[in-house]
Amino acid sequence: MWLQLLWPQVAFQVIFALFTFWITDWVSGQTLRSVNSLSQPFYILVVGPAAIRWAMYANYRGFRLQAYRRNE
Repeated sequence: MWLQLLWPQVAFQVIFALFTFWITDWVSGQTLRSVNSLSQPFYILVVGPAAIRWAMYANYRGFRLQAYRRNE
């Protein structure tokens, strides 16, 4: 399950690092810092919840989540 949570986040970080490396020649340092600061809320608000949703809908061999009800 940890892999389902981790790989979208790692993929985003790698793609963003490659993107910033690619655009460093064309934009100023201030613009690059602005893009970097905008990526953090995107990472927290979009990538993290998307990874959790992906992990929730994945099928895991030998693991099944069942509802629990207390008998009173």
